[in-house]
Amino acid sequence: MSLTKAVSALFSYHANEEETITEQMLRVLLHYFVVDCVLFCRYQDKVLTVQAGIGEESISACFNLSDINKFLPEPLSELSIASSKHNQETLHYLCSPVSAACGFQGALYFLNRDTLPEAIRCQQMLSEIEVVTQLFATQVALTETKRLSLKKSESMRSMEKLATIGWWEVDLIQNTIYWSPQTRAIHAVPARFVPDLNTAIEFYPEGEDREKISNAVFNGIYRGESWDLEVKILTYHGEEKWVAALGTAEMVNGQCIRLFGAFQDIDERKRAKLDVEKQRNELELLLNSRNRLLSRISHELRTPVNAVHGMLHTIDVAVPEGNAKEKLAIAKANARKLIRLINDITDFNQVNHEELTLYTSPFSLSSVMSGILLHYRQPFKEKGIRLEHTFKISEDSVNGDEIRLRQIFTNLLDNALKFTHSGLVKLNVSTFRNKDNVIIQGSVIDTGIGISDKDIPELFLPFSQTKSFNNLITPGRGLGLSIVKQLCEKMDGHCDVKSEFGKGSEFFFEVSLQASQSGEEPLQLQTTALGEINTEFNVLLVDDVDTNRLVAEVFLNELGFKSDHATNGKEAVEALSQNHYDIIFMDCHMPVMDGFEATQQLRESGTDNVVIIAMTADVTSENITRCKEAGMDKVILKPLTIEKIIDVIEFCSELLVVNPKS
Repeated sequence: MSLTKAVSALFSYHANEEETITEQMLRVLLHYFVVDCVLFCRYQDKVLTVQAGIGEESISACFNLSDINKFLPEPLSELSIASSKHNQETLHYLCSPVSAACGFQGALYFLNRDTLPEAIRCQQMLSEIEVVTQLFATQVALTETKRLSLKKSESMRSMEKLATIGWWEVDLIQNTIYWSPQTRAIHAVPARFVPDLNTAIEFYPEGEDREKISNAVFNGIYRGESWDLEVKILTYHGEEKWVAALGTAEMVNGQCIRLFGAFQDIDERKRAKLDVEKQRNELELLLNSRNRLLSRISHELRTPVNAVHGMLHTIDVAVPEGNAKEKLAIAKANARKLIRLINDITDFNQVNHEELTLYTSPFSLSSVMSGILLHYRQPFKEKGIRLEHTFKISEDSVNGDEIRLRQIFTNLLDNALKFTHSGLVKLNVSTFRNKDNVIIQGSVIDTGIGISDKDIPELFLPFSQTKSFNNLITPGRGLGLSIVKQLCEKMDGHCDVKSEFGKGSEFFFEVSLQASQSGEEPLQLQTTALGEINTEFNVLLVDDVDTNRLVAEVFLNELGFKSDHATNGKEAVEALSQNHYDIIFMDCHMPVMDGFEATQQLRESGTDNVVIIAMTADVTSENITRCKEAGMDKVILKPLTIEKIIDVIEFCSELLVVNPKS
């Protein structure tokens, strides 16, 4: 039964059974006190049983209401009891025994999972609850009464005072209108004021509120529709006030003979709600502003950090072993940390503000794992840590977000590398089919410092950091594991950890991706050595930032590629009209003509035999979708590294074999 019908039934002239009235009164109480549940329990055969309740579904999931006798009927004091289903849940309740002339009849309970609201615990409200309880007792004692006249009943007047609810009636046959004392008090009219339908509507200010109530009355009279509105009125003295207006039409032979309903002063509650909404909106604006600032900062930092990392790499190649080599290794390691920090800040903002949407495309798991092993070969070697792996990839071809899956592995490996000072790190990956999905189970096991039992519960929280043996906080940003957990959950999976302090940790996860419908055989996992890369491809590098082009050209030259460059999309289109290129590294955002438009023009001109790789710092789903729609074959995240280039070349080798040059 809806709240509208419940209140209307409470104020109608028709006879009501005891249980119906009880339900209506419970609904009013739940609405007024804003608790999780209100129960009326009958005392029969020396046992309390739930006779009627509103909101009990939210409670019964955690608490066995059949054990109601455990909720001691101590009058008008807040008590609590532990859940019989979930040990960590505590139920707070207030009990008011119901006693009639014939003796103890039962009890009225107000229940809440959190501490009871202050409104129900103050002395004034406790007194009013006693009044309500007496109403229940009166109702129990009057079960033989088949019809109640709510218009004149003392019970109704008491309920009006309790919930600041008034009632009203419009007799369309007699052309009369009646307002209860509480309704008149809400409008603040003088004692001799006689309302009619027109003057009643005029209490609503011109505009939206008057239009709402006018339409409601019209639909009630001519269509028999009920209404439940929150609108403003102007009292007799001109005071603006929020009210809840509820109405029902009584129809006879298709004609409305009577309108009746309830009227409640909700001004204080409504204004408090509006204030909260205003504060929430202001906070949201501040958060959005902060997020835009962080995104802008991270974007602007990528270019110089990429240049620093690339130049350090080129210097490292030319510098002989010695003290300078060691210093360069430290500089490179810190540059990589900066890159990971920038990426984590961007991802954290997206994940925690629901801006991150997973992008689905087909890819090979074995290819992903090959690239990851290649990427971490050198960092683990530099630290003297063995990197071992076991792959059981029975289902290789999947549809999912390749970038985010890589991120789960890389964040876990970064964490293991940071906290492991000797020994080994082992990467395990296995897959199995579950109907139309491929379940990926992975784990990263290390021989690092381990995690204490007290630190584990907070390990996946943002900015949490573990303590090392000397009880000092281990330096780090504390975002990687939080991002891993949230990415796993977005992929319908989970992430957890087992650890022993001083001996090492095992992080394990499970995610679910769509199985590929291509029917292709899984690619065999293989690690490509630098000398085995096909260097016969003609490469065009398109980027408007000089440092980005310089770094990319250094990496390409080191791998044995000769490349041309362009500074915008227009130059790229012109270059391809004069020369043949197998691979184009295309920046997305450039002046004159961006990478999207340039790619579209190239595809429309029939360049299907050219592999176009999008280079971007924006990995939102919208940007990735835009890349794919423009005709780009693969998306890689800036900054460009030599490992990413190797991975791209392997991808292009496979694609160009499938689609040979014409």
